[in-house]
Amino acid sequence: MNSVYLNMGKQINGFTFFVETKFKLKETVYLRTDITQAPRLVVAIVLVDGPPQYQLNSGTESTTHLDYEISREQNLDLIEYEGEFEDDFFEGEDEDE
Repeated sequence: MNSVYLNMGKQINGFTFFVETKFKLKETVYLRTDITQAPRLVVAIVLVDGPPQYQLNSGTESTTHLDYEISREQNLDLIEYEGEFEDDFFEGEDEDE
């Protein structure tokens, strides 16, 4: 699979690419399902066979996602309920011992 990294405002192989994207380079975003809701920076837009993918960095971690996995807003519900479901799941396990 060949990937083309789109740098806004630059030419790649002598061609200028115009691609409509939901997020911009250097924009701070969040993963919809990340329980920590850590801020991530859009560092690249990857073009493959299909919709644009976004390379996101958070600290030393770099991941690639589709636009429907990303949000501009933090999902505060995930942070508020972090660990609550695990407590319910493991409740009562010590009673058997």
